[in-house]
Formats: sequence, structure tokens, C-alpha cells
Amino acid sequence: ATGTQTQHEPAFPAPSMASSSVANSVSGGGNDVGVLAEGVSRYGVPVKWAPALSMVPADAPTIVLANEYLDALPVHQFRHTKDGWREILVEFDDSPSSPHHLQFVLAPRVTPPVTAYIERSGLYNHLKNPTDQQRGEIGIEICPMGIAAVQEVARRISQCSGAALFVDYGQNGPYEDSLMAIRNHKQHHPLYMPGECDLTYQVDFSVLQRTVALSSDSVCYGPVTQS
Repeated sequence: ATGTQTQHEPAFPAPSMASSSVANSVSGGGNDVGVLAEGVSRYGVPVKWAPALSMVPADAPTIVLANEYLDALPVHQFRHTKDGWREILVEFDDSPSSPHHLQFVLAPRVTPPVTAYIERSGLYNHLKNPTDQQRGEIGIEICPMGIAAVQEVARRISQCSGAALFVDYGQNGPYEDSLMAIRNHKQHHPLYMPGECDLTYQVDFSVLQRTVALSSDSVCYGPVTQS
């Protein structure tokens, strides 16, 4: 596993689940609408859990510890073809020989995720026009919710200081096809037993570094290995 540390010096979905150790309401108003749970720490500090990071006040230093959080978020897969970038989708497979009765297929045309994440986000400008050597041979996985989470945390740290540590399996670069299903501690095809397996992927820490640089003045360190 590797980790990226962010410290003070695009239309992505908002991250969910957060906790707040400040005394005022996590909803930012006069009541605790939206609070999932609350209590008091052993040191007498009020603690409240919110369903979204956006509901936690951003007027105090932010400390985030995220252990294997990013690799549990949904991931999109794309492949470059002679017609440009296409999203990989899931389709029914009625063939008697199909072990999963589902299959991966390329979208016949450009889908909104291609436009939003590859063409307009600014995070993948180097992929807009692949070289002749790369053309038709490259793919990439993109996790919009992971990018959004790091983006929000970086902005908060930039505004009121703080630090964040993200620990996950991954590398300092993109993956083409790391998506997998995990069941009973064994790795399976991603379409194996839908709803009965955990889906996970390998985290691209390089895009998280670019996210921090483009969305805040926070400084990113890493990634570094556990060893």
C-alpha cells in the first residue's frame, strides 16, 4: 500500500461520510439536521458524524485519516480507439457459455463521463491526443468520487490549515484495468456474483497530486510505500 499526504503551505460528485469534533452543528445551522450520530470523546470533546463532508464546518483546521477509503469508491474505465476515447460499459450476456451473464462492451459513441473527466476536467490533458504509438492501445481508470474527496479536503486545508493522510493500494500513475471483485479473501472477475462481492481497484496517486495542485494551494507529499 502507498500513501499520499496533503498539508497546507472539476464537476465531480461530493464525498460522503465525515465526522466533526467541533462543538457547533455539523449542518452549519442551529440544529443537528442530518447528523447520523453524536457523542463525547474520553477527553470531553463533542463528536458528531455527518453523511457528507460538506456538512462539516470548514472554519477550523481539518485532519483526515483515510485508510483504504479511495479503493472502495466507484471507478470508470475508458479505452482509446480509432474514433477517440470510449467508456467501457456493462451489458447483459445471454450466451449459455457466459459464466457471469454480463459482459464489458465499448460505448458506441462519446458518453458524458468522457467529456467531463478526460476532455474538460484539466486532469487528463496529456491523454486528449495520444501519440501514434499509444493510439488504440491505451486504457485508463478514473475515480470521480475519489478525486472529489481529495479536492474537497485540499480546499479545506488550504483555507484553515490541517493535514490529510490517504493510505491505499496503488501507484504513482494510472492503471488500465485493475478493477476486481473480492469474495472470501479471493480475487475474482469484476462481474462475478454481482452484489455478493466487494469491488475494488488500484489507486492512481498521480491524479490526486494534480487535483491538489489545481484546486488549492495545499502541498502534496508522496506517495511513499509502507516499507
